[in-house]
Amino acid sequence: MVVKQKLTFFLRNLGKGLAWVLVILAVVFGLKKLNIFDYETFLLPLYDKPLLIYMTFFVSEVVVGIIPPEFFMLWALHNHSFTQYMAIVTLLATISYMAGVIAYMAGRYLSSYKIFRYLRRRFLKKLERLFYQYGMPLIIVSALTPLPFSGTSLLVGSSRYPLNKYLLYSLSRYLRFVLYAYIVWKTSVTIS
Repeated sequence: MVVKQKLTFFLRNLGKGLAWVLVILAVVFGLKKLNIFDYETFLLPLYDKPLLIYMTFFVSEVVVGIIPPEFFMLWALHNHSFTQYMAIVTLLATISYMAGVIAYMAGRYLSSYKIFRYLRRRFLKKLERLFYQYGMPLIIVSALTPLPFSGTSLLVGSSRYPLNKYLLYSLSRYLRFVLYAYIVWKTSVTIS
């Protein structure tokens, strides 16, 4: 029964994640096709500023994923072969993974402070409930879906979850980036 419940939780959130990326792509490429909004023109000033993009992505990922990674994947499409595109996406995945590790360490360090415990109860209540209900699968689900990976990492660190297990389960973050990047690439090729 518990395994079925965890699998249902995982599949439901994975479905939400895939639906989210498809909605983003439908809107972005639909607006481009209708000549309403061209994301490439909008991003034109940023194509020659990769350091700014990577720093923005890092900050976004540390601060609970303010900007969805799919927008950075769209930026990575610009005039690149599939191999170059996947290399950039792998770098983005590494930045995201490292941001999660930083959040884990911050949670571990800050867990003894009263103010952090208050903020944890106030802002991470839903994730905390999910973590105690699902444990390790929550790390994988948040790594693969739009659930806040950094917030989950912060919570997991503050719960003193073993670092080696966290690092292992968090590697599934790479799978999310590869899967979503492939969908972004195929959609861009199909629409163009």
